[in-house]
Amino acid sequence: MKYIFPLLFIALLIGCAAQYDYYEEEVVDSGPQWTEAQIDSIIRFNRMFFFDYYRQMDRTNQFDVERTRTSLSYFWEYIPLDNINKYNDFPQAARCYIELSKNYPELADSARIIYEMGVERFPGSDYLHNALGIIYKNRNDYKKAEMHFLAASKIDSSKTEYIIPLTEIYQQQQEWQKAKDVCEKVLAIDPANSTIRDRLETILRDHFSPEEFIASLKAKLELEPDNIGIWLQLARQYMNMVNNDEALQAVNSALKINDKNIDALTMLGVIKENLSDYKGAIDAYKKILDSEPKNVRILLDISNAYKNLNDYSTARSYVMKALDASPGNGSAYLRLGEIYISAADESSNNKQATYSDKLVFTMAYGLFKKAAESNDYDARENAQRKMDYLANNQILPQKSDWFMRQNQLTPNQDNYKWIDENWSEVKFIKTFVEQYK
Repeated sequence: MKYIFPLLFIALLIGCAAQYDYYEEEVVDSGPQWTEAQIDSIIRFNRMFFFDYYRQMDRTNQFDVERTRTSLSYFWEYIPLDNINKYNDFPQAARCYIELSKNYPELADSARIIYEMGVERFPGSDYLHNALGIIYKNRNDYKKAEMHFLAASKIDSSKTEYIIPLTEIYQQQQEWQKAKDVCEKVLAIDPANSTIRDRLETILRDHFSPEEFIASLKAKLELEPDNIGIWLQLARQYMNMVNNDEALQAVNSALKINDKNIDALTMLGVIKENLSDYKGAIDAYKKILDSEPKNVRILLDISNAYKNLNDYSTARSYVMKALDASPGNGSAYLRLGEIYISAADESSNNKQATYSDKLVFTMAYGLFKKAAESNDYDARENAQRKMDYLANNQILPQKSDWFMRQNQLTPNQDNYKWIDENWSEVKFIKTFVEQYK
């Protein structure tokens, strides 16, 4: 018996300790223990009301604050319960926040946060990646924008809208090879995308070889063979490469589509002049005058072609037509001065300039002075350089020349018979030599 009571006492202590530990353990409230079926019911119930409000607003495109907030409240009731990620409703929730931020600017970043949450749950959603790409692109965060656009394109490579923004990003960052590659990728999917084709042409023209640019133009012509603008671009590129024969073929192709196209006829005239076919250039330019008889630029281009044919009288007549159409035109005075320079150069070629030659140079000097005083900036600059050339090369009458021929105020050589002493520009001779009296 003497051993029983100690044993019972020990047992009692152990029992009390066990009971004490049991009552001291912290109880954690884990909330309602819903079954999977109950959770699904809660999700479906709240999701139904979320979309009910959303669709009403989307249908009328009227996202008022109260209904938008109510719609979002249902979204937040069920979306955290979607642990198996069945419902990708983040685009609609983001739209709600975009609309809500119009009244509450402090919520402006909410759409991005929603899209980021969506991408985390649905990394295979091309839509969510593209939406984030647009957001980051608009924020000039090109690194993140590129990442999301590339992710969207990798998920669905058939959608050009996922990679078109990359062409702009790469252009902005001056990554021309990447920009070229992406443009070509877009065109492989959508060959008729004129915006991207134009963008590629610009990239090739400005940053790659002329041959690559020409190849892109020819590829575009296969799709648009009747596009005059492309034919003229091709012609212009050939002209830049001093390949006038190919340029001529391209312009002729444009004129087959429309033989009255002003730009094509103008370019034809230029090419003909480059090929020294001045009569052909005149024919092209005169076709333009049929519809635009007062086109000053074309009148002066015709004048220049006649000048190159050494038909100075006819060249002058077209300058006068230009001045009738545009009185005081600086370019016209400049061109008229060039006609007299050309005539005097031809007369004095490989020999000492005669006094008559010097008088003709003087007429040119006076015309250049008139051009230099005009409102035409380009004509002023060019005319001043020509005046300096004439003055510095002593091909204008010197005092010693004038002293022996004081009474000669017009050129009297046979090759200058086309000059009429009553023309207004002849007076520049008298004005110039008066400094010697």
